[in-house]
Parts: sequence; C-alpha cells; structure tokens
Amino acid sequence: MKKLLIIGVLLLTSFHINAKEVPLKDFFKYQDISNLYLSPTGEYLAAVFQDDEKYKIATLNTKTLKLIKIINVAENKEVTSLQWVNDERFLFRVRKQFGSLARPFGTGEIMASNYDGTKQMFMPSGFYVAGLLPEDPKHILGVFTSRQGYATLKKIKLYDRSAESTIASRTKGTTARTLESSPYRGPILVDHKGTIRLAVDDDQHGLQQTYYRKDKDSEWKLIQTRKEGQLGYNFISFSNDNENIYIYNEREGQKGYYLYNPESGSKELLWKDKGVVTPSLVFDNSYPIREPIGVSRHDGVPTVEYFDLSNPYSKLLSQIQAAFPDDFAFVQRSTKDGKQTLVNVVSDRNPGDFYLLDTETKKLRYLASSAPWIKPNTLAKREPISFEARDGLTIHGYLTRPIGKKKDLPLILLVHGGPYGPRDFWWYDREAALFADRGYAVLQVNYRGSGGYGTKFQYDAYRQMGAEMQDDLTDATLWAVDQGIADKNRMCIYGGSYGGYAAMMGVVKEPDLYKCAVGYVGVYDIELQNRSDIGDWEGGRYFLDVAWNIKDEDFVRERSAIYHLDKLKAAVMLVHGKADRRVPYSNYSALTSALDKIDYPYESVVEDLEGHGFYKEDNNIELYTKMLDFFDKHIGK
Repeated sequence: MKKLLIIGVLLLTSFHINAKEVPLKDFFKYQDISNLYLSPTGEYLAAVFQDDEKYKIATLNTKTLKLIKIINVAENKEVTSLQWVNDERFLFRVRKQFGSLARPFGTGEIMASNYDGTKQMFMPSGFYVAGLLPEDPKHILGVFTSRQGYATLKKIKLYDRSAESTIASRTKGTTARTLESSPYRGPILVDHKGTIRLAVDDDQHGLQQTYYRKDKDSEWKLIQTRKEGQLGYNFISFSNDNENIYIYNEREGQKGYYLYNPESGSKELLWKDKGVVTPSLVFDNSYPIREPIGVSRHDGVPTVEYFDLSNPYSKLLSQIQAAFPDDFAFVQRSTKDGKQTLVNVVSDRNPGDFYLLDTETKKLRYLASSAPWIKPNTLAKREPISFEARDGLTIHGYLTRPIGKKKDLPLILLVHGGPYGPRDFWWYDREAALFADRGYAVLQVNYRGSGGYGTKFQYDAYRQMGAEMQDDLTDATLWAVDQGIADKNRMCIYGGSYGGYAAMMGVVKEPDLYKCAVGYVGVYDIELQNRSDIGDWEGGRYFLDVAWNIKDEDFVRERSAIYHLDKLKAAVMLVHGKADRRVPYSNYSALTSALDKIDYPYESVVEDLEGHGFYKEDNNIELYTKMLDFFDKHIGK
C-alpha cells in the first residue's frame, strides 16, 4: 500500500507529554469550527462557528483559505446544519433562542445564502432536502411533513425573494410547487427522478406498514408489515437505476445489506453481518448519485469494511485510514468531479481535524481543527470493554483510565441518557476526558435498550428501567471491581436525563455499592413525564405508555427513586434547569421536597434559564467545578 503524503500536518510523537491538569474551561469552550462544508465545485468552504456565543458562517476560498465573507446569523439564533445546494448557494437550518432561555429551540426555519453573503432569504419552513436538481440549479426537491405525519414532495425555488415577507408566505405562492403527496402517514423514500416510490403508514401505536409502487402512475402495494420491535427490512435508498432499493435486513440468519427488488421480492447480498452492532453504509464520490461501497462498524473502535477493495475509491479511502492509525477518518463530501474530498479525522482524544484530499495525487492538505487547544496526547485513551450480565447477555461499553494508572482507582459510572436509542461511542467525550484527567476511572455502559445493537436489544428493554437495565449498570460496576480496576470503596454513579434516573435508582437499589450519586436533569418520578414535551404528540404518548408503563401506578411507584428514599445512604447532588421541557423541573422539586421531609442532606445546582442540559459556557464551568469538588469530597483521588 502506497503511503499518503500528508501536507501541512505536524505529526505528533506517540509518547505522553507530562503536563499539569488540562484547564477545565478547555473542555467546555465553544469549538473554533462546529463543522466544515465543501462546495460542489470545491471552490469554496463554509465553516460554522461561534463567536462570543453568537453563531456565524465563514466562507473561504478553498485554494488560498482566504476569508470571503462572515455571515452573521440573526440575533438569538444558531446554526444546526448546512448544505450546499448548487455551486454557489447553501441552505442552513437555525433554531431560535426564546426570551432569555440559554438553549435555543428548533423552529423549522431554513435560510439560504450565496457564498459571498448575497441573496440571503428565508426558505419555506419545515422541509428536508429530498434531492438536488443538477440540471436545474435554481430548484431543489423538498419533503414537507404535516402535523399528522403525511409527507408532501415539493419543488422549491432557491432564489425567490418573495419568501422573505412573512412566515406564512414561505409555504405559499411561487416559493414551492407541490409535486405529489403520500397517502400514508409516515416516512417516504423518493427515487432519483423525484417520485415518491416508498411510503410507510405509521398508526402511531407501534404498527408500521410499508407500501411501494413501480412509478407515479402505478397502484401502491403492501410489501412489509411490522410491529414495533419486530425484525424486518430497513429501506435506505434507491439504486442508481431506480429499479432496486438498498436495504438492511435484520432478520435472524439473514442480517446484512442487500440490493432488494420490490417487484420480484428478490435480494442480492452485498455484505453479510456477523457482528452485534448495526453498521452504516459508506458511499463513493460519484455525482449526483452516490453508491454504497462498504460499511462502517462501531463495535468498539470504529472500522470500515469495503465490498470490493479493487474499487479505486475504496482503495484510496483505506489508504487514508492507514495514514491515521490512531484516529478514524470520515469522508464527508466530494466535489462533482470527484477530484476533491473533505475528510474529518476524529478519535477518542481528538474532537476533529479537517483535511482536503486530492483524489488524483493522493495528497491530504490540512485545513483546520475543531478545538486546536485540545492536545490529544495529553488525554487518556478510551478502551472498549465488554462483560456478561447476570442473565448471560453480553454488554459493551468504554473505560477511560487516567494516564499511567490501571488498578484500584476511584470510579465514576457515567450513564448516558435516552434510554432507548442513544448509546456511548468511542469518540471524544469531554466528560470522560475531564474526569480521567482529574484522576478518575470512567466507566460508560451501553446497557440494554441502547441503540446500535439491533432492534431486539433496544425494544426488548421496554419497561425494564429500574430492573434489568439497572442491573446491567450494577453488573458493570461489579465487573470493574472484580477486574481490580475500581476501588470498591470509592465509586460514584452519575448521568443526565435517563442517566440521572439511573443514578438515583442505583443508590436506592444498591445502597451499599456507591458512595455518591449525581442526578443531572433526571427523572425521579416516572409519572411526572406526563408533563414533558414527549406527551405533546400522539406517538410520544404511546411511547410513554408502552416503554415507560406510565399509566400503571404500581409500576411507577416501584421503578421511581422518589418512593424508595428510605434506603438511601449515598451522598447526593442534583442538577436541573428550570426551563427543562423534556424532563420537567418538577422532578427536581418533588425529589428535593421529599429529601427535605426526611432531613436528608444534598447539594444542588439550579439554573433558571437553562433547559435539558446546560448550554452556556460559564454555567458549565461553574457546574463541573462543583461536580468535581463533590466527587473529590466523597471518593477522592
């Protein structure tokens, strides 16, 4: 394999530079670049960044990196994503800060701008891009979804300034022309000619029926029925010829990626899945239709497997990865001619570096870093781990130990939120990095219910919070003790959202296991989730019933920490934002009132204007300063 020539990169030695603790503010500073985007011709770059808590977009000349324009996003708004839609123009989504609340809320607003900041305008609200139109660069295809879940495909003008007048006019007049609507309530799949060919009818109560049609004049026919949690086909995209669909088949004995023909029902195997983690497709650099060339897996440290390494682009991507043996190289976007590709290199200790790949010369050019003040070789590595839970189920996770320390360590069990769908990854995690830098071992567990390990692993865990799901966390802690990693007398449990729920359930269910617990925007009384924003829509109310069993009073009392405080022995710290809509502040109020009634001491951090997780840099620095003091006090170093 030929070595890639790395241009403009300072290769760091692998040894650790002995240094003092990394300043706490370094972990919570806004990144220099949130993300970088390459234009279709490769002539321009668009960089999203924050300056004094205000979001901005900088456009640069790719060749010289000379600044072209800084585009100031409207006051109290932040950029959540950006997409080039032709050679000179991009769309970006914003969310708005309401009143004085710290974290902005999504409004569905989309704006458009040319690379030089001209012709800025609002786009119709609430759509996602279904396809570009290379032969018609003044339009794109967009899918709008009604509150009832019905999808409509529209052709949207990219330069119509009449869309600026009022919010109401953005979806009227000449800004968008309706092409067709799906007769079914749920997701749709559009082919490369801009026709809705696949549609899911979701009854919002766990039943999904998938319909397909050969073309816009054909009748719809049912091709799959599945209930929530059942194994089946996941439909991804149409093939280049619009005749077949790329699918991921979850069915036992058939797991893998296939090219599926919905007319005949035949399947051509592209890649057989032998692992436990659901992979994602890797695509080539063709334009405008990208074809899959391999899969990316994230069992522990991420890896890529290619369908055919004789494919020139597959071979080139494998060479890129070989040039970064301690990192993972994401191929973000290629130019229309395929000659340039934007690459984002990340790792467990690196928030991200951006490079430009010349696919002809095979040279990489360094562009920028997300957080250049983070020095990867000063941070601890994240080690993939696995163990067998008490019922025999294999559970995976990550262990981050202070550099140079292996045994008898004070341990923080850091529990991710969700609980259904999210998971912990190998990527840079600022909390794990901070705690390890301060001398703590950090254990993160993808307990049952976590995403990425298949449908059964996630959906079979419904209604298992406080029971089997909690046992996975307990078993992980005991595993760390048995391995000699953790000092059994110096262990804390901490998490946010569901992690906050698990932290308090951990110390009431296993009162002698943990010395302390930190509940961060946590659920402490399941019944109070009736007041959350999850209950604002029909599917959310169904989820609260089927997953959390919220209507069963006995279940709620058994699985809510607030009803078991008589068992509490550990030190407690509680953190909440009063503006939290996902886990209402009433959870904090109810728990602290109950603790006050039994005269049980606790520490707390409350911010009036924060929501579900703290957002402002100063608030986070204050919070983690207090949290580290709390850990030091109760499990020391």
